Amino acid sequence: MNLSLKKCLISILQAMIVSWSVNILKLASEFASSADVASVVRRIERFLYRGLVKQHEAARSIIDALPENGRFILTMDGTSWQLGKFKYYVLAVGICFNGISLPICFTFLPAHDITSFVEEIGIMERVVSLIGHGRIECLLADREFGNSNFIKWLQISHIRYCLRLRENLFMRKEGQKKGRKLREVLSSLKLGESVVLHDVWLM
Repeated sequence: MNLSLKKCLISILQAMIVSWSVNILKLASEFASSADVASVVRRIERFLYRGLVKQHEAARSIIDALPENGRFILTMDGTSWQLGKFKYYVLAVGICFNGISLPICFTFLPAHDITSFVEEIGIMERVVSLIGHGRIECLLADREFGNSNFIKWLQISHIRYCLRLRENLFMRKEGQKKGRKLREVLSSLKLGESVVLHDVWLM
C-alpha cells in the first residue's frame, strides 16, 4: 500500500474504535478528515473495493494480537445484508474478547434464512486451519445451527459446543416413550436461573 492508502486504513480503524460500528456512514462521520461526509463515504468505498486486506491476513492479525497461550471461545452467527440490488446472507465465526466477538472468518451466501451443515462445517474447517483444534475452548451458536450433521462433525472434531434450543422443541429422557416441550421441562425455572440436565435427553 502507498502512504495514502495506509492513512485511509488507519483512519478507518480509528473510526471503528470511536464509533463502535462498521456502518460506513458512521465511520465517515468519525473519519480523521476535513472533507464532507459524502466524500469520505466514497473514499472508504473505493478503499474497500480494492480488496487490499485479505480475509485470512486480517484474521491472522487479530489472532496474533490476542494472548498467545489463551484458548478461544468462538461464536457463529448469520445475518442478512443488502448491497445495492443484491441480497446476501453472511455467515461469520468470531473470537470472544472483552464482551464482543471479533470476526475472523466469514462467507457471503445467496440470500436465505438458514444455512446448510455443509456451509457451517466449511467455515469451521477454515477456522480450525487458522487457530488449530487445541486453542478452541468451545463454540457458541444460535438456534439455527442445531443441525444434527453439524453437531456430529463438532463431536468427531472434539470441539465443545453450546447451542441454543427452541422452547417448543420436543425432548424426552432416554428410555421413555413420551416427550415434552423444552419449555415444560424447564417450567420451574425463574428468570436468571439455570439447571444442568444430567440424564441423556433425546430431541
